[in-house]
Amino acid sequence: MHVVDNAGPFKDVYPSHWCEEVDRTLARLQRDYTDPRFELAVSAYTYLPTFHGILINDHFLLIGFFAWDTSSVSPELSGAEQPHRLYRRGDPSSSQLFEVFDAWFRYGPQRLLVTLPSP
Repeated sequence: MHVVDNAGPFKDVYPSHWCEEVDRTLARLQRDYTDPRFELAVSAYTYLPTFHGILINDHFLLIGFFAWDTSSVSPELSGAEQPHRLYRRGDPSSSQLFEVFDAWFRYGPQRLLVTLPSP
């Protein structure tokens, strides 16, 4: 079973009932689980699977998922090397993805790094 980490970096923006539900579920499992036929393991993940997007001219969206590259000594996240898919604004099958990214651009925690051309 996989649950979100109540102490993770997104705890302040998760719906409040998620953390409460994790706590209640863990308490219920520890109190009530008695079936010796099955093993139960619960892990708390700091982050959900990560995907990224590049918005070009507010009309084209390239989306890719990060994946674990295990070719080196320790696994590291790899993004640019992974396949990306192109979506176009105005295409009905892409509208939900643009809504997701538009909302993240508007409400997601962020800090401005560069503005070009410089004033």
